[in-house]
Amino acid sequence: MKHEWRKHEKDIYIPKKKPEIIDVQEFKYITITGK
Repeated sequence: MKHEWRKHEKDIYIPKKKPEIIDVQEFKYITITGK
């Protein structure tokens, strides 16, 4: 299932016209790299 981050986390990723302070929660993730 595709996670549409632009819709779910608008406050974090989409900039506003006026600067503001936001709280960003801690994210857990893994990275898989290979050749």
